[in-house]
Amino acid sequence: MEIQRGLGRGLGALFPSQAGEGDPSTIGAAPTERELSVTMAPTDLGVVIQDVIYAGLDALLAAMPLDLCAYLHLAEATGPQLYLRTPDLSSMDANECFALFGALRDALDANDEDDSSLEVRGFHALRMNTPGARSRGLHVVGRRGDELDERERELAGRLSHALGAATHSLEAVGPPSGEPTLRLSVEVVEGGPQADISLEAGGETRTGRGTAESPFEAVARAVLDAFRGEFQLVHAGLQDVGGERVALVVVEDVHAERGLGSALGQDPLQATAAAALEAVGRVRDASARVERERRMGASPASP
Repeated sequence: MEIQRGLGRGLGALFPSQAGEGDPSTIGAAPTERELSVTMAPTDLGVVIQDVIYAGLDALLAAMPLDLCAYLHLAEATGPQLYLRTPDLSSMDANECFALFGALRDALDANDEDDSSLEVRGFHALRMNTPGARSRGLHVVGRRGDELDERERELAGRLSHALGAATHSLEAVGPPSGEPTLRLSVEVVEGGPQADISLEAGGETRTGRGTAESPFEAVARAVLDAFRGEFQLVHAGLQDVGGERVALVVVEDVHAERGLGSALGQDPLQATAAAALEAVGRVRDASARVERERRMGASPASP
């Protein structure tokens, strides 16, 4: 699946200008230390880092049969970001997904320096920690049946440490200051998935929270919550289109003006957030166009 490159519409375009159009919203609470986050930065460097990570996971899968092939990346000032090649997220329910994320987060927190065996959610796995100047990461590979043999363990270790070093070297370069970013964290709470989101652009930060039975709907609601009730969610979910899993989000404003956002992505939750932001942008564009037409129609005719 093609990696979603950035958020399409810049976050700065969705925020009011700083010239007196309202104070930043601070809805919701800051994510706790135990939450799992996905950070998106629409920069060329961020895309390169993603490409390196996914290419590395592809190389591991090509080198040996695996039922689990994952990388957890933790950069400065962000939450851990999970990259998963197998199992496919679409084959897992929400509880299974977050249980796996939590187990990998615990393994990352353990910060073991040496490669070691790991039993995680039914997988006989090998974990490999890699440190960097401004980030650290954890590769985890394994199978449900047979354990990796000695040759596979050695090869997985060499590949993972080389890929980790490359990723951390890129991360150390750092994105340009002031770039718009989106931070998303999702956890399972009593009653279902809860998503928290933080949008930063142009020195302004907005936060939002959403809960729903579906994690995708929770993410979309969190994005809309960041806009202080300006929009309502009509639909959020994944659809199969041309063999691809596409996140589709429909929102409307107080005037019932609707907008559709769509996004492809390796991570369906990330894609849902991107689709929600695109839908917000479309509604704002449509509303602005209607308002311009209304004003032109109300103008007195020329003599």
